[in-house]
Amino acid sequence: MFKLSTIFITLFLSLSFLGCGGSTAQPKSTLSSNMPSWYLSEVPTDSINFYGVGEGSTKEGAKAKALAQISGAISTTVESAMEMSESDSTQNGYTQESKTNIKSSTDSIKFTGITIIDTAYVDGKFYTYLKVDREVLFNSLKRDLDNDYNKALNLLKQMRSRGSFEILKKSAKLTKLVDKILSKPTMEILKSINPSFNSTQYREKVIAIKTDLDNMRSDIVVYLESKDRLSSYYKDIVEKYISSYGLTIVESKRGVRNLLVLTISVKAREKNVKTSDPRLRGASFADVTVVITTKNSVGKVVAQNRVNVINISKDGLESAKIKTKKFEREIKRKGILNILLKASN
Repeated sequence: MFKLSTIFITLFLSLSFLGCGGSTAQPKSTLSSNMPSWYLSEVPTDSINFYGVGEGSTKEGAKAKALAQISGAISTTVESAMEMSESDSTQNGYTQESKTNIKSSTDSIKFTGITIIDTAYVDGKFYTYLKVDREVLFNSLKRDLDNDYNKALNLLKQMRSRGSFEILKKSAKLTKLVDKILSKPTMEILKSINPSFNSTQYREKVIAIKTDLDNMRSDIVVYLESKDRLSSYYKDIVEKYISSYGLTIVESKRGVRNLLVLTISVKAREKNVKTSDPRLRGASFADVTVVITTKNSVGKVVAQNRVNVINISKDGLESAKIKTKKFEREIKRKGILNILLKASN
């Protein structure tokens, strides 16, 4: 009887222990009751602030998640606005690049005007509820955009005032700056923050800079001259690559505005070369220096560059002097504009 009682008692204690162990698993509804109400509620929105909530293993992580929620909302708004405002990929200055840059641009927003409304620590995680002042954020992003726009506008004015050489020299820099502005949906982000911002008008102002640059470049004319018959062979190569760049070449410089004058002069002398290569036996070598001088419309030298090549010919020294293939390869390698616009080292 005693043994039987012992068995029942042991069994009862075992079941009781198992029951206590199982009670540690709580349903999700029980966990949720510990969460802050603002985390479980729908995130509010208004015309004064953006609101966001986030959770993370650290306070900074929770804050970052809350800001990412706001940037995601801005991204969705911008995408919808751009889809509604254009019928093709280039209308109003939009490009495919600007559309694909939406998410990366909104993700990289440097948020300002942040206020932490509340924080909580539940079950080993931090929770953050914050707001971002729309006006403060707008002014910060607009200031950055205005800085880039003003740089582009001032550069355009500088190029126009200094003439053709400056237009060619700085055109790549201005194009890069304008493309940077147009490729990012910053103006559309600003409009999503402040609906009264006229993003279309601002974009048109930037496009106008690009149009002015194209017009100024198309007005540039080039006059080429060579010092002698030898120089004329190399002048033909320079003329070929200037034409391929889209610049207009004139036969006379009289009465021409926006003029660049290129003077090509060549010095060539025999070069003694010792070689054991049987293919070069009897060949003549010419050490050739081509000097390209760029002058503005009033005759001032604004750039000068030298290109050195060693020419080879089995038809004698004079034949070696007029061979232009190596010179043309140097033109291709360096780029015609780099040769015209940069002074020799």
